[in-house]
Amino acid sequence: MKEKQNNKSKKIELTFVSNLSDQKFIGEQSGNHDGDKFIESLNTKIAEILTNTMENFGNDWIVSFENLIIKLKFREAYEILNSNQDRLQFCTNTNVLNLLLKMDLEILNKVERLNFLKNAIALSHKFHLPHITSNYVNRILHEFSSELEPLLLENLELEQANQAARDKKFNLAYNLYNQILTKTAENSTKAWIYRGLSIIAPTPTEYERYAMLSFDLFLTSGNKEQAITELIGLSNFYFNIDPEKCIFYINEAINILQPDNPLNKERQGSLRFHLAKTYLEQNKIEKAKSAIDESINLRENLIGNLQELCSTYYLAKEISQKLGNNDEVQLYSEKIDKIHQSINDPIFNLKIEVITSIENFKTIPIEFLSKIENQPDVSLIISSYILFGLNKNLPNHERFKFLDLAIEEISKIKIDTEILSLAYYSLGKLYKEDNNSPKSIEFILKSLDIHPYRLSAIADLINLYIEMELWSDLTKFLNSKIEIYGEYSHLNYLKALALHKNGNETEALALLSKLDGDQNLKPKIDDLILECVKNGGTKPVFQSIVKPNSFNIFDFRSILCECAESISTKSRMHFWKYNKEKRKHSWIQSPEETAKQLIIQYLTGKLSYIDFEILEEIKVSAGRMDLYIKGATQSFIIELKICGESYSSTYALTGEDQLLHYMKGKKLYTAFLFVFDGRTRDQGKHFIETKSIGEYTIYTIVCDLNPNVL
Repeated sequence: MKEKQNNKSKKIELTFVSNLSDQKFIGEQSGNHDGDKFIESLNTKIAEILTNTMENFGNDWIVSFENLIIKLKFREAYEILNSNQDRLQFCTNTNVLNLLLKMDLEILNKVERLNFLKNAIALSHKFHLPHITSNYVNRILHEFSSELEPLLLENLELEQANQAARDKKFNLAYNLYNQILTKTAENSTKAWIYRGLSIIAPTPTEYERYAMLSFDLFLTSGNKEQAITELIGLSNFYFNIDPEKCIFYINEAINILQPDNPLNKERQGSLRFHLAKTYLEQNKIEKAKSAIDESINLRENLIGNLQELCSTYYLAKEISQKLGNNDEVQLYSEKIDKIHQSINDPIFNLKIEVITSIENFKTIPIEFLSKIENQPDVSLIISSYILFGLNKNLPNHERFKFLDLAIEEISKIKIDTEILSLAYYSLGKLYKEDNNSPKSIEFILKSLDIHPYRLSAIADLINLYIEMELWSDLTKFLNSKIEIYGEYSHLNYLKALALHKNGNETEALALLSKLDGDQNLKPKIDDLILECVKNGGTKPVFQSIVKPNSFNIFDFRSILCECAESISTKSRMHFWKYNKEKRKHSWIQSPEETAKQLIIQYLTGKLSYIDFEILEEIKVSAGRMDLYIKGATQSFIIELKICGESYSSTYALTGEDQLLHYMKGKKLYTAFLFVFDGRTRDQGKHFIETKSIGEYTIYTIVCDLNPNVL
């Protein structure tokens, strides 16, 4: 394209790529237009023309089809549908499904009926209307199952399984998925099966396992779009459970998508937008800033993505506000205003207002109600009702009314997902404000039944149980959360507190004895142990709990490093005695024995759920190993050495020779030298963290025991 302006010739080349799933054209230009508003406007217009052309191509046959259906000329209507079936993938007019439902199939012959049902399934699936899809699938399987090609039959059976999952018939869905899995050879089909199994998985571990199988198969089948969808699903799943995993999966999605064309640049920008939003929700503002800047860099020079770019600027503005960068806030406000002026879409502007309010937990004024009345976008209406319910400037009876309206609208469209969970949670919070704690508990539980990982709801419910002294209910609830989150210290502490308050002192003590890692909780744990003992509870005798899991070399090295830090911090002065006359510290008698017992205590507590043994002074040839750790799959030798004051570093380093001798005798190839370094200077000097001697490896752990450190 060549444009002439101000007597200068500008050559601008445009490239557009279409996403057939939503008929959206994304383009970019080569050549610099220096902010030429005419060229910017022209580029946007070209994108609109392309989108409208594709939309018209997909929809312009529907008027003729509708007229024939109205006149009950079903055979002629079928001919129109059949001759335009290549256009169905571009169709955007959902009214066509209402017309299909009026079709009299009995006037068609068998071949025609089969073809009609295939087209009806394709359209209903495209418009995400699963119950209509299910009806057509059941009919085609009932009448034509023996005549269908194998891959189509598998896909239809898969849709039946998906419908069973949507209807919460989980046992039926599980059996249907597994039936297809046993007979299909298609990796792409297996990927969809594993996605279905992940959705109905009863535990987080099963969910992740199936989701990762789905991801692997989508990726190896060349379907990167669905592979990325799976990773984003995993990221969302772990948002409230494991923030690091949440971010990890988003980054993995970013890594597998190359921004090699305009559409993929927009997708990459979308992923980085999602990353920025997640960082912001985790209150990692600087990282959110970096991610949103990358999203803007990808999206800003594209054509046909103004709405997406506007959302990006909104998020960038919010991040800049939190960072106190007023200049950037002003810049993004101007960019948003500029886009608003060029987007002639009132629904989009309303959505932006509602979404921004929800994300920032802000209310919207009651006057907003007139703007959303009679809008076709039901999700916009529902979200607005929920926001009215959160508006503390309204009387409580009005807020209850709006939340009831939200739930009523949700029931009409049969949504049973996060937005319903949010509505129930909002009701729970409102009942709490209204001093009705029992009702608050009822609706927060309903919310968690749908979305069990909403941490704010979990925290609110725990506080309500404690406030109302419902200790049995709290114990039951915590048991359900421990099944999801695992044996986290804080949850176990709260459970022990509930057991104590309910008079189960010995059971509470048994639970408290497992808590060993959270230093922030330690004072509370110690106080609660004392209370339980005062009330007649007895500490359980320690019994090793054998589990099938074991530890690897890096796990064990990390544990020994933690042990060294713990001893250095808490037990440093146990190794020293002070001579007042000489005004100096000297080692206690047999410091290595003290060191050994401290290590044994730490490992016994840290590895109490792993099948292992700690053996002392095992004879090997002419020597004796200090400690021999024998696990289910790994065994390690630990040699202890003292360094400092009367013990030289040369003496400590003799431990390496001893270990090499022991390893050869026990036919082991990995060992640990644990040095207790009491030097006042040159801490850790001469010791190598990882030393390789032929095929043998020695890891050295240094524990700082400098007595002059306060």
